[in-house]
Amino acid sequence: MKSLSFARRGLAVFLLLSLFLALGGCSAYRVEKSTARQAEIVLHAGEHDIAFEVVNFFYHNYKTVIDGGDDSVWDGPDAETYHQRLWQRAVEASCELYAIFDCAEDFGLDPYGRMIEDQMDEAIKAIIDSYPTRRDYIAHLESLYMTDTVYRLMMRSYLCQQYLLEYSDGVASVSDEKLLAFCEDPEVINTLCLTVYFAKDSDTAYRWAQERADLIRAALTDVVTDDDFRAVAKKYATTYTQEMEYGTYMTLREFRRLCGDPSLSPSIGYTTDALFDTESFLVIRCIPKNFDTIRENPEVVRSCYLQYLIENKAADLEESMTLTDAGRNLNQSSFDTV
Repeated sequence: MKSLSFARRGLAVFLLLSLFLALGGCSAYRVEKSTARQAEIVLHAGEHDIAFEVVNFFYHNYKTVIDGGDDSVWDGPDAETYHQRLWQRAVEASCELYAIFDCAEDFGLDPYGRMIEDQMDEAIKAIIDSYPTRRDYIAHLESLYMTDTVYRLMMRSYLCQQYLLEYSDGVASVSDEKLLAFCEDPEVINTLCLTVYFAKDSDTAYRWAQERADLIRAALTDVVTDDDFRAVAKKYATTYTQEMEYGTYMTLREFRRLCGDPSLSPSIGYTTDALFDTESFLVIRCIPKNFDTIRENPEVVRSCYLQYLIENKAADLEESMTLTDAGRNLNQSSFDTV
């Protein structure tokens, strides 16, 4: 399966989502209704009304990214600065989520249509049936700071991206020539991504990840060539895929977001420090684009092209964003509960 946009943004949700690939054939299920607090609209972006429960999910799942695992900052003198950074990141992620639906509509796919709804109902019903009780399912969602409504949105985005990448009237319809021209743009870069996954809600796992990152930093001091980097990845990465051979294409905007530096212009051979995301960290090395590989297998850049389209839509949504009264009244304590 091709990689999806949100796959680089967190693992736990997609481990839950991936269960539906092995389960199915079930009838519709009862959607757990959100509370009035959870469903309260906090911002408008384009034609979308975005509820507190959506922003809250991203707020909590990016918390470790912003504070580096140091909870003490939230009681310190810079707590408000950290809150504003986290709030901004949560808003960006919320806009990107809804941008996926806008992209789907551009390709003639109704993200709220019967096809997506039926697949989603079957998938989630099968997942619920895999738990001892429905309450256990809801408790698992709550542990991820999700409501049933937010989970449906995440599932919807997953199915839309899968459709756009794999079906002939989606991004799969974009010609090889257009993809090749797209990759010639300096806003597209090729990278090697050393990825280490860890359990988000385990302090022990997070400490393990920090120690792993230190070992990788030490090993990278001897790296000169791309093959040297691959050797480090084979030793320390939790997964080593074919993409480590030909590279992972991403937009410069995505790379800058991951690095937390909106003005970064990396050269070939540039290698990042360990970049912690919600349940993983990445070490990224910039490598030359391989146009022969792209000509032979344009699929290597198709998901990057979709990410590019999503980013543009998300930027439009962010530009149009307005806060409701409820959104303007949010502060750090507002996110203490789901």
